[in-house]
Amino acid sequence: MAPILKISDLHKHFGPLEVLRGISLDVDPGQVVALVGASGSGKTTLLRCVNALEDYHKGSISLGDEQIGYQDLNGRRVGVRYSDLRSKGTNPNAEGVTVIITKPED
Repeated sequence: MAPILKISDLHKHFGPLEVLRGISLDVDPGQVVALVGASGSGKTTLLRCVNALEDYHKGSISLGDEQIGYQDLNGRRVGVRYSDLRSKGTNPNAEGVTVIITKPED
């Protein structure tokens, strides 16, 4: 069975501080996963990246067979976060979708 969530080689840094260093994780349908670690170890940053609330610098995040998160679009970093995954693809008015656009990285 294919994982419902797949995180591959995820990297995130804040200035010189690398918070996520090559994180990889597969979550199968029905599986319960807990992130456990010391304060400042990157648990919240990882979840923020999965929810497209935080950009990441390298790697990929897939939900089912679709990549989620930030991607380049004509020199801009664009991210899509589904606020209600059940409505994805079923709402013609796209009320369940948030699009996040940020400035290009220097």
